[in-house]
Amino acid sequence: MEYQVAIFELIALVVAPPLTAGIGYIINRFFNHTMQDELNHAFHQYWDGKPENERYAWQMVRKQIMETTLNQKKLKRIEQILDNLNDSKAKSKWTISDKGDLS
Repeated sequence: MEYQVAIFELIALVVAPPLTAGIGYIINRFFNHTMQDELNHAFHQYWDGKPENERYAWQMVRKQIMETTLNQKKLKRIEQILDNLNDSKAKSKWTISDKGDLS
């Protein structure tokens, strides 16, 4: 009877580490979020779907990161996104002269 328990414990001791490593690999593979996923999730919390408000949403994400983590990689990625944004829908065709006249 004691031999059966010892054999079972020995088998469990041999099987447990690879099984644990395999489960850990599966969890990391399918449930790990990348930095871009985290940024996109934060972005969609602020963005209302209008193209002219996209820049505002990314600026709010940048502000949130600066207040909480100050992660330089995330800040650098947000700066790249802000530089690549198409501002044509947010910018006006009007210009203001030195005197303050609209043209």
